[in-house]
Amino acid sequence: MAFRLRKQRGEHWRVFALVVFALVLLDASLNAQAALSVRGRRDLIFGTVIRGIPTLVAPLERSAGRWEIRGESNAEVRVDLTLPLAMTNGTGSELPLAFGSNDGAFGLHPQGAGSQAFDPQLPLITTFNHRGKIYVFLGGTALPTAVQLAGPYAATISLTVSYTGN
Repeated sequence: MAFRLRKQRGEHWRVFALVVFALVLLDASLNAQAALSVRGRRDLIFGTVIRGIPTLVAPLERSAGRWEIRGESNAEVRVDLTLPLAMTNGTGSELPLAFGSNDGAFGLHPQGAGSQAFDPQLPLITTFNHRGKIYVFLGGTALPTAVQLAGPYAATISLTVSYTGN
């Protein structure tokens, strides 16, 4: 995630935030199932964030994060997200983040059509479609303080995928 504070007309400050996905962790079972692969398709971008005003990104918005997961057709998998509590700017300043019970979505369509909500703080157990694909979407809320320091901020979101054996 990166964000910058910009001075606007009328002495207003704006904060730009972007979530950068981390390296995805995969757990390929020892059985003969197809190898799992995960591709980060889009970063979670908070856009313009104003000091003291929370900025919400819904999971199916254009600026929400998105992953494509591939594996064995019709196989059950577990998806775990490790979510940061805040973004940091490299100098110790933090921009708090919150992820609610409906900030995750998953489905079989890359644009989110027909997706179902899930709590990204809990494991997601789901089944690949007949083509061996699942799409995971992530929103969240940036919670800048009234005295948030300007500058770029960053954080890491990790996604772990494993077959359940079911």
